Amino acid sequence: MAPPGQGAAIRPHASRVARGLFDPPIEFCRPLPPLAYLPMVIIWFGIGEFSKVYLIFLAIFAPMAIAARSGVRSVSIEQIHAAYSMARHACRSSGMSS
Repeated sequence: MAPPGQGAAIRPHASRVARGLFDPPIEFCRPLPPLAYLPMVIIWFGIGEFSKVYLIFLAIFAPMAIAARSGVRSVSIEQIHAAYSMARHACRSSGMSS
């Protein structure tokens, strides 16, 4: 299962509508320090386990989404075609061995 930051970075690369929906919230959350979320998370969710996990999620979501987005943008079309070719070859060879 891919982390949500990667999904939010890969989907906008596929269409302009998705890019228009996902990019503004990610770019809004990026400059905010994770400790700025702390009072809001404590007020909303208390000091339980969920609030701790949610705070960690908020802290890593924007950097992971931005890093994945830059990685997706830097892939050349030749690399994509090579990956398709390797996947086809792997499916054929795994089908022959059984």
